[in-house]
Amino acid sequence: MTPEPSLDAALADAAGREGWAFFEHAADPGKGDAAQRAATERGERVAAHLAHLHANDPGFVDALDFLLDATLRRQTFTAALGLDPMQAYAFGVFREGQNSFAFAMLKLIAMGRRETLKGRDL
Repeated sequence: MTPEPSLDAALADAAGREGWAFFEHAADPGKGDAAQRAATERGERVAAHLAHLHANDPGFVDALDFLLDATLRRQTFTAALGLDPMQAYAFGVFREGQNSFAFAMLKLIAMGRRETLKGRDL
């Protein structure tokens, strides 16, 4: 039987692995602002790259068109007689997840073009 770990042992282990940064809170204004800025800058870079691809690469436009045909341009729920309602619900949730990804791509392209894409929250 192994002894229960003590609080002191857990603290020493955490400090040894991560240093004292383990005790710094993620909501610390100094750290949170920098992390948020970095995430925002990365999102803007990604959006600019996607907008550039959309404007200049016919292969990317074709791939995006294929993605949209398989997601947003398809029905989310199907009416199948005799299908268990929970199976239909699970399929709808699955399809909505696919649609969310496709919409996220469109939203990033719009951001890269400095446009606003309306109709859905991300």
